[in-house]
Amino acid sequence: MSRTPPFAVFHKPLFAAAIVAGLASSPVLVAAEPAAVDQTDVAAAARTVLKTHCARCHSGEGSEGGNFDMQSVASLREHGIVDADAPADSFVLAAIEDEYMPPTAIRSRSPVPEADRMALKAWLDAGAPDFPTEADRQHVMLSSVLTAIRDDLRDADRDDRPTRRYFTLHTLHNTPNVLAGDLPAYRAALSKALNSLSWEPTIVPPKEVSGDGLPDGVLYSIDLRDYGWDSADWQAVLKAYPYGLSYGNLGGDEGEALGRLGEDLEELSHTTLPMVRADWFVAAAARPPLYNALLDLPTTEAGLEKLIRVDVKKGFMDPRPQSIARAGFSRSGVSAQNRLVERHAAPYGTYWKSYDFGPDNGRGKLTRFPLGPDGAFPKFDRLSFEHDGGEAIFSLPNGLHGYFLSDGAGDQLHAGPIAVVGDALKTSGTPAIVNGVSCFACHKTGMIDLADTMREGNGVFGDAEDLIRQLHPKREEMNRLIEADRAAYLRALRMAVNEFDDSDPTAEGYVDPIGHVARQHRLVFLDGDAIAAELDLTGFDELRRRVSDRDLKQLGLEPLLDGGVVGRPEWEATYRGVSLMQELARRLRYTPVTPL
Repeated sequence: MSRTPPFAVFHKPLFAAAIVAGLASSPVLVAAEPAAVDQTDVAAAARTVLKTHCARCHSGEGSEGGNFDMQSVASLREHGIVDADAPADSFVLAAIEDEYMPPTAIRSRSPVPEADRMALKAWLDAGAPDFPTEADRQHVMLSSVLTAIRDDLRDADRDDRPTRRYFTLHTLHNTPNVLAGDLPAYRAALSKALNSLSWEPTIVPPKEVSGDGLPDGVLYSIDLRDYGWDSADWQAVLKAYPYGLSYGNLGGDEGEALGRLGEDLEELSHTTLPMVRADWFVAAAARPPLYNALLDLPTTEAGLEKLIRVDVKKGFMDPRPQSIARAGFSRSGVSAQNRLVERHAAPYGTYWKSYDFGPDNGRGKLTRFPLGPDGAFPKFDRLSFEHDGGEAIFSLPNGLHGYFLSDGAGDQLHAGPIAVVGDALKTSGTPAIVNGVSCFACHKTGMIDLADTMREGNGVFGDAEDLIRQLHPKREEMNRLIEADRAAYLRALRMAVNEFDDSDPTAEGYVDPIGHVARQHRLVFLDGDAIAAELDLTGFDELRRRVSDRDLKQLGLEPLLDGGVVGRPEWEATYRGVSLMQELARRLRYTPVTPL
């Protein structure tokens, strides 16, 4: 097959922008020694590679990267991504070898590790067999989930019931194109998200809840108090929740049973909904406004520094590496302009902040103006930079990190200006850097190595240059500080996630679970079977039996009738307080729950 795709199949700029996957560049792949392979194993491994790196932009009709679906071998063959006659010569492999994919920005941020590239090659060498399915996997009934929660609440001490809450993965378990091997990342992401929203000193993973009809790993409980939360915090979660339903109007024996379970849960837990979907929670609670609300973040950078008890001005007056350490450089992974980062010691660990600059900022060139921000060094005001925004990373009491974006005045931002910073991985669903979720994905192992160019590459002299040398330590000293901070973060991270996913965070190609779940949740489209699973039905055929084609058309879901897909943001978007999901559920006689 030609290494350049036929124009009828690809529009090159669109494909280049959208394979975000990041099928990363590498030297020419070395052929593996011939050996007998298990086709199911190689297909499963390749599917994981494509799901992790590609499916967020290539998930079928209507998705950003074109109409082909990286989770369907038939679709890949139909659209020429995999050569049916000569799989080993497929474009998907040529794109890696020729550095055609991904775009440079993606390649530099998220290269596909050698092990993943070889897994893809092994699958193609084996003839690109179909991906495995788990069509016969046990369907988890909603009644089983609610019964397990009721029984768990009954077993709890009476005083603990009002603070016990639940997270479910059963709808993902029931989705045909989500395999059992995909779920550990969701469990790890749930635990990391919960503990990254806590001001308590201890890492507390969620606890698995078992019950009749429940397979392992689909239902988890927490105690709000373990994370410093209360009923108002849970109410904030419910206020944002687009999947809330009650069951009293369903009718029939099943409806009556679900209705009684719903009443029991509300009475025992003292809340309308004691359970939410874990995948939604990770994607929603890792970004504003919920992230800021649950972490109770101040509205200003100064307020944050007061909260974590960091005196930045003290570092300006006593510039030693133990109190302040800076690194400046011309480009970073998220900023198109030069950037300055600054480390301060803090009671819970460390506090890092960046100074970022817009493209038209006349006082944003660090080699000329290296001694800001304004007022920091009065003697050198003429050499003071003016920044347009910044990111703060601060240690939480449990060792994980919190994040804060601000403008040049230090006021809180939900998202950074796209002219100043951007995310080629689109972890937030767009290229915007969104507080929390984008930061989790970028700082997956904590602090990133820095290569300061300001200590030796500034344009000032005399006392100003001496001050810069005090503020910008030698590389070995900065490396020591970064490594110590990273080690502390990794200890906390492993405590949070290793029970659910023991992947080595320091290994090549490690993917942050929160970022992965956020991208899968917001960027991967939903087909008819996925929509049915979200409504606790056994498949799209059952949905068609339960609602009319007219209902689907009225709700704008007519494409599902012809094998089309629905975007997650559209599925969750609300009109008059009710989401599209809840409107379709209403046609099934569920009642939307929209807490005030």
